[in-house]
Amino acid sequence: MNAEKPGEDKEDKKANIIGAGEVKVSEGINTLEIIVTAENGNKKTYVIKATIEEKDPIKVSLNKQTYTVVRNKDLLTKPENYEEKTITIDGKETPAFYNEITKFTLVGLKDEKGNINLYIYDQNKKTYTLYKEMKFNNINLYPLSINKNIKGYKKYEIKINDLNVKVLKIKKDSKFAIVYGIDLDTGKKNYYSYDIENNTIQLYNDEYSNFLIDYMYIGIYIILGSWALLLIFIIIIIVLCVKNSKRKKKICIEIWAIGGRTSSLFINRKNI
Repeated sequence: MNAEKPGEDKEDKKANIIGAGEVKVSEGINTLEIIVTAENGNKKTYVIKATIEEKDPIKVSLNKQTYTVVRNKDLLTKPENYEEKTITIDGKETPAFYNEITKFTLVGLKDEKGNINLYIYDQNKKTYTLYKEMKFNNINLYPLSINKNIKGYKKYEIKINDLNVKVLKIKKDSKFAIVYGIDLDTGKKNYYSYDIENNTIQLYNDEYSNFLIDYMYIGIYIILGSWALLLIFIIIIIVLCVKNSKRKKKICIEIWAIGGRTSSLFINRKNI
């Protein structure tokens, strides 16, 4: 498609124009911007919306939105570890990418605004699932749904590399999270420990994590038990003082609390 330069037949020949010339367009709505900068520095932006209709488009309804299957392979970018192939959707040839390790087949879908993303296409169920990759230094993951409950963890949703991912965390502001995914290089599914601050990931060690959680709960139980014993001890002393209320006396009870601190309880009673 040729975009004619605005004002090129006018007297102002010194205007700087960005965005004019030949541009690639695809089926659907194409938004083009042309920025014109005058000699005095003033800028003006021209927005062109060009709608290109595809003959016999393949329409897909997904999450209450309508998408179009992309059949022009030049508009798609092949991910790593995938090979190009051609599949048939609704009797029409469609470009796709296939991963022999994960057995994923990817096709392109375009939304009503012209945005194109890759989706995992299940040829048997005729379903589409948004394809998301999480790339780290030595691991390339595709996140999966977490169906396992891990002791001490709750489900949350966080952003990892600009993707919304379901994770497990001990609490909302935890600096670490557990992610479930498939390694796109090996095809193996595993749980991973994700360091939120440093954006790093490694295999999740279930044994070590359970040890830390159990250790934390043991500490809580010890503290609660100590306070319960202390309360019982105080109640016993008060009962004894009430029973001996016929004599005027001063009782000083030193109670050794957790951490080696001491506190004194003085009870003064008068003869009744």
